[in-house]
Amino acid sequence: MSALEADIAFFDAKLSLLQQQPSNPYLKAQARVYQVLTSVLSSNLVLLSRRRLEPGMGTIEVMEVGPLREADRESSAYHLLQAVSGRRQ
Repeated sequence: MSALEADIAFFDAKLSLLQQQPSNPYLKAQARVYQVLTSVLSSNLVLLSRRRLEPGMGTIEVMEVGPLREADRESSAYHLLQAVSGRRQ
């Protein structure tokens, strides 16, 4: 995200410099491109920052479980896990 923020700052600075120069069609087009790039990158930054704040995004929760009961050993999920892991009991 810091690279995205740096890009936004760069385009914003370029836009500020262009606005101080005499205008011609080329500079107007260049300023418009910087405006669009800044807008698009800013929108992406907002989306990325929202995603980082969503619960469960980018995290793995690990829970410790106790020993298996006999009823758990009979479940189809247990047998599937054993088959996938290559273990048989």
